[in-house]
Amino acid sequence: MSKGSRIMHRVFVYGTLKRDEPNYYVLQKCDYGHAEYVGRAVTCDKYPLVVATRYNIPFLLSKCGTGKNVEGELFDVDDSMLASLDKLEGCPSWYSRLSIPIVLTTDGHDNRLEVPVRQNVQVYLLENYKKELLDRVMLTDYSSKGQHNLPYDSAWYVRVEEWGLIHTVINSIVICYYYLC
Repeated sequence: MSKGSRIMHRVFVYGTLKRDEPNYYVLQKCDYGHAEYVGRAVTCDKYPLVVATRYNIPFLLSKCGTGKNVEGELFDVDDSMLASLDKLEGCPSWYSRLSIPIVLTTDGHDNRLEVPVRQNVQVYLLENYKKELLDRVMLTDYSSKGQHNLPYDSAWYVRVEEWGLIHTVINSIVICYYYLC
């Protein structure tokens, strides 16, 4: 997974970082590093993917074996882009970036693979959360305009240019302190 002398990291995205979603621009912005779309994928294990807070943020909870096999997209990213994603996701303060097994189901042009490819990739999981989140509707695939009728509200953060990277500034201390009230 290297491109030239650049070390690449394979990252599974399931929410607002997917193509055609509100934060996809981060993966497209060269100032943040390099990202290349690999294809669609699904988690091998079940996880709870829920939409929560008054801002309707998608969260993948770190509770393997509960929920559904989650569909998402794979990207190869360089060290700079990985650092940018860590800042956007508040890693390691809010999210943890962990390795999980997934199955790659399409190529970079969304053509279905004849033989799906199983591999371990990086994903952002929420480890510290209120247990009530497990009572929410669990999704297989997230869309900010999805049938869940909970449109994503980007007002929950403010983009600040600092050191040339995007930082997430939470304007509600409740989200930071309680990890999803």
